[in-house]
Amino acid sequence: MNKYRHIIFDWDGTLADSISAIVISLQEAGAAIGREISEEAARHIIGMGIDDARRYLLPDLTDIALMKKFHQVYREGYLRREKEIILYDGALDLINRLQQAGKILTIATGKSKEGLQKALENKQLTHIFQAFRTADITKPKPAPDMILELCAETGTDLGETIMIGDTTHDLQMAANAGVAAIGLTHGAHSVESLRRLPHLKLLNSLFELQKEFFV
Repeated sequence: MNKYRHIIFDWDGTLADSISAIVISLQEAGAAIGREISEEAARHIIGMGIDDARRYLLPDLTDIALMKKFHQVYREGYLRREKEIILYDGALDLINRLQQAGKILTIATGKSKEGLQKALENKQLTHIFQAFRTADITKPKPAPDMILELCAETGTDLGETIMIGDTTHDLQMAANAGVAAIGLTHGAHSVESLRRLPHLKLLNSLFELQKEFFV
């Protein structure tokens, strides 16, 4: 694993244990406009850009007022729960050790720029990550743009870059960009779905990931 100098992390479901907060908030938003959103559907869209996510969850929704209400209720619900979101066990130690080892750490996430910056500030991690891309800055996953732009900004090659994520969107983005990827099974998508996409390894926890880099 020492060949990978540039490590791109997803945020929700990879470093932040935020899946339940997102799912419950989405279900509340659906209920507010008379739509039922299953847990499976809610988990599937985690990592997508907001427009792609809405089209997946509510493909026949065209009423602008209902769309606005859906987004508003979701945002309010998520913000209420955000203070309860913690990092996965081992996350802080891992990223600190990677930084100390001279690795370039960046983030590619379906969150908004404002949402990610707030999350990083809340966890006092703004100094750890050298760059980030969010779904409102560039094309969302699974387009390769986030990875390609992060490599360009950090001056790193695709061959020395690896994507770490918990969803099929992360793994597909990595494949589209031509970089290696590791899937984490503690997040939003099932082991079975992750296994169907190109990956270097599937790991069950950040402790296992740390062993891959530091053993």
